[in-house]
Amino acid sequence: MHKICWVGMILLLSLTGLPHLDLLPERPSTALASDEGENPSLTDQSEPELSSPPEASTENCEPSFAPLATEEPAMKTDLTAGDELNGDFKLEKLPVDPRKQAQEFDIPIVINARVEHFIQYFQTTARKIFVNWLARSERYIPFMRNLLRESGLPEDLVYMALIESGFNPYAYSRMKASGPWQFIYFTGKKYGLNVSWWVDERRDPEKSTIAAAKYLKDLYDLFECWYLAAAGYNAGEGKIINAMKRYRTEDFWELTKYRYLKRETKDYVPQMIAAALIAKNMKSGFLSERRTCS
Repeated sequence: MHKICWVGMILLLSLTGLPHLDLLPERPSTALASDEGENPSLTDQSEPELSSPPEASTENCEPSFAPLATEEPAMKTDLTAGDELNGDFKLEKLPVDPRKQAQEFDIPIVINARVEHFIQYFQTTARKIFVNWLARSERYIPFMRNLLRESGLPEDLVYMALIESGFNPYAYSRMKASGPWQFIYFTGKKYGLNVSWWVDERRDPEKSTIAAAKYLKDLYDLFECWYLAAAGYNAGEGKIINAMKRYRTEDFWELTKYRYLKRETKDYVPQMIAAALIAKNMKSGFLSERRTCS
């Protein structure tokens, strides 16, 4: 009798448990993929930086400009949210031979394949951002030119601020450089800018321009060449001094043929020249092309 009871209980438990085997849903294969997928990068910026354009083969430049994995993009500025301007602008292709404009500058203008490459780049791939920068420049270029001239420096150095920040006082880079002239903390303090919890004079267009003029004057006194001074502003004077010693040359273009300088520094001078050529060429007719959006 006991055996019959035990057999009956076992059969009853088996019958009640079997249906549950079919009620367990299978986990979709896509769920595993989504759970294990990569999260979006936490370093993504709200607005893309200007990176270097595709390579251009030229005899005057290093054969390969592909950066190492640790190098930063050529244009390091991080534009803040709301940087877009209202309005539509026409930025036509440079209609004149830039070589004919070289005499209009008070900084040396060299036209080589790399400079022409960036002229093309600013007017095509990077057109949208560059147009905004040119539109904003009207507010800052006049008084910045005056400050540079009062410091005894070439006025056309103002176009360094164009490629540094697009004349955005609130530009802030991943290297923690701030303001229209992109000073890092220690260099800003060295040249008289108050940087504290309450105030950041690196963002003051006038005070930062005065500080940039002092720094550029020191760099020129050191290198006696505006291309090397500009490269030193970007990479630090120590980096340029070491490059000159290593390769035994004081020619900026010769230094760009070697790996020692970062791609950003190699592209800094040709970007400055290209930006200056476009900005001066568009000065007379650019702002007149502005149209208000409906």
